[in-house]
Amino acid sequence: MNKPSLTSYQESRVPIVILHGWGLSGKTYSELSYLLKKEGFTVFAPDLPGFGSEPLSKSVLILQDYIDFVKNFIQKKIHGKYFLIGHSFGGRIAILLAAEGDKKMKGLILTGAAGIKRSLSLRSKIASFLAKYPSVFFAYKPLSKYRKIFRKLLYRFAGEFDYYKAGKMRATFRNIIKDDLTEYLSKIAVPTLIIWGENDTITPLRDGKIMTEKIPNSRLVIAKDASHRFPYEKPEAFVKAIRPFFQ
Repeated sequence: MNKPSLTSYQESRVPIVILHGWGLSGKTYSELSYLLKKEGFTVFAPDLPGFGSEPLSKSVLILQDYIDFVKNFIQKKIHGKYFLIGHSFGGRIAILLAAEGDKKMKGLILTGAAGIKRSLSLRSKIASFLAKYPSVFFAYKPLSKYRKIFRKLLYRFAGEFDYYKAGKMRATFRNIIKDDLTEYLSKIAVPTLIIWGENDTITPLRDGKIMTEKIPNSRLVIAKDASHRFPYEKPEAFVKAIRPFFQ
C-alpha cells in the first residue's frame, strides 16, 4: 500500500494537543511539535497550571482543575476535531477527558501515561518513611548537613522523586495521584494508540498493557530502547511510531 503523501496531512489539518508530564512544560515538546508541524498538523502544547508560564489559579489544585483548564483551552483554540496526546501526568488528564466522551476528539495517544495505582513495595514504604521523617537519623550535628541529600536519594529510591521535586505544589501532587483511573479506561470510545518505552521505570510497561486491555479500541506499541522520556528524548522515533495512527 502506498504511503499517504504529506499533502494529504496538510489538507486534513486536524490539530494535535499535547499534554505534558509533571514538572515539565509545553516547551519540553518543542522538537516533537516542530516535527508534527512538518507533517502538516497544527500543534498546541499548552503549559498546565503551575508549570512553565501558566500560573496557579489557586494555591492547591485537584485533578478536576486541570481537566477544566484543558477543556477551556480546547474550546478557545479548536473549533473542529482534534487528536490528544497525553504523556505521563498529561496522560492522566487525557484519560479522564476521553472517558467523558468529547465528540470533537478524533483519537487519543497515551505514552507513559499515569493513572494506574499500585501498592507500594516494602522497599518503597521504608524509603518513603525515612525520607519524610529523617530528623531522628540526623540529630547528630555533623550528619545534619547531609539531611537534604539523604532525603533526595531516598525519594528517588522510593519512586517518589516527583513528590520531592513538587516543592510548593506537593499538596496538589498528592491530590493528583490519589485516584486510580482504571475504572475510566473502559469508557474511552475513541481510537487509542498506547505507545510505551520498554525501559520506562516511572510508569512501567505493565501499566500500558493494563490500559490496552481495558480500553476497547486500543493498540499497544512498545518502543525499543526508550525510556519514560521517549516523546521528547527521541522525538523523531516517536513521530515515526505514531504516524500510522494518523493515517
